[in-house]
Amino acid sequence: MRGAKSSLAVVAALLFVAIVVSDAAAATTLLTKKSSWFVNSTRLATSSSQSVNCAKKSGAGNFVLKGTVFGSEAEITATGVECLGYSIEDTAAEGIRMAVGHGKLKFTGISVVKPTGCQLNGEANGSATLTTEPLTTKVQMHAPEGSGETTPIPVVRFEPTTGTTFANLKLTTCGTGTFPVEDWTLAEGTSATGTSSKAQTLVFGETTNAASALTFAGKPATFTGEATTELTSGGTFKTEEEKEEELKPATTLFTKKSSWNNSSSIRFPTGEKRAVKCAKLGTANFALTTTFLEAPIELSATGLECVEATIENIEVETVHMAAGQGKLKFTGVNVVEPPGCEVTSTLTTESLSTKVQMHAPGGSSEQTPIPVVRFEPKTGTKFAVIKITGCPLEGNYTLSGWVLGEATTATGTLSKTQTLRFTANTSKSSELSFFGKPATLTGESVTELASGEEFKVEEN
Repeated sequence: MRGAKSSLAVVAALLFVAIVVSDAAAATTLLTKKSSWFVNSTRLATSSSQSVNCAKKSGAGNFVLKGTVFGSEAEITATGVECLGYSIEDTAAEGIRMAVGHGKLKFTGISVVKPTGCQLNGEANGSATLTTEPLTTKVQMHAPEGSGETTPIPVVRFEPTTGTTFANLKLTTCGTGTFPVEDWTLAEGTSATGTSSKAQTLVFGETTNAASALTFAGKPATFTGEATTELTSGGTFKTEEEKEEELKPATTLFTKKSSWNNSSSIRFPTGEKRAVKCAKLGTANFALTTTFLEAPIELSATGLECVEATIENIEVETVHMAAGQGKLKFTGVNVVEPPGCEVTSTLTTESLSTKVQMHAPGGSSEQTPIPVVRFEPKTGTKFAVIKITGCPLEGNYTLSGWVLGEATTATGTLSKTQTLRFTANTSKSSELSFFGKPATLTGESVTELASGEEFKVEEN
């Protein structure tokens, strides 16, 4: 019965992960990929969660856990499953942002089919229940056996949050004993990633069992069945593998003559400063990620402000350029990973300089019409100092180097607001470091003149 529980738990957990995978080949090679949950077509904000419900798929057969116990064949079935305290969220796992979930699974209508005469916890067959240990699920991609290429279908890995035990099953009336269901298992869905629905289905079958490591009473076990998962809110949801953005990475930077212009295409006088303000754009938080001793480090911020910030036209590297200066103040700052660490809720950078540059995508000598903005310390290399408390990492750490933000519109686009995107691509072309390791900054910001006027940058 332990096996049943655990298997059932696997189903539920996988259910709630709801990734939907079709009859793909066995997930023999698992690959950790960046992925996110989307609720009602909007990416789930970092550090927020959505509660989920799960159940056995309507019309499907019972959940079945098979293994060996007392030296004989064991088979345990369950007619239903529930998610207890289950939620989904985006968090760091194995150093990469992933779509994950947490909670317990409760299997109902449990019967011990084999060995005959056994019961679970002394409860009559058909009415017994089993609740798993706290579980964690992670959405991963996989490569079929003999292939180095991942399929477009993800799998969900279901494992105990701590230790190796999914559940402990106590068999009675046939020779009493308590047996653990341990290790991890996989489930596949019935549709590809990116498929949004109010209900997501997961299937536990031969291919998932072949690629799993589930055990019952210390022996290999299999688990079969189908389950569906829904958001408690009733909204639609999906998981998506976050591939590199279509925006070309700024691999080759060009210093070009450029200027800030007003709505009449008149260039701002050289040296004349214009005050600007900025804010976070969209629902996704800013995220700063790196690793330390191979463990993930991630900080999140819910807001952004520009402090004493201005833009102006100046001479840089003997070329007339659109530039700026000021400080960035991140608000709603918290530590996502590692757990238990804390930082102050606001983080203000050192004084920064910005320069508008053009760029060419990797492998190309032709620049794009999309500008990038380089943010760097006005003096030295110190971008900001971050104080971490409340955990073994306690101390002051320097964020150093420079980072690029890529505009979402071409030069010459006149607007009251201008948007910048900080992505994995722009970070690859930057030289930002944290904990002495390369760091990635992601998020979107919007900037406007304090006067409310329309403005643009022009390559002259």
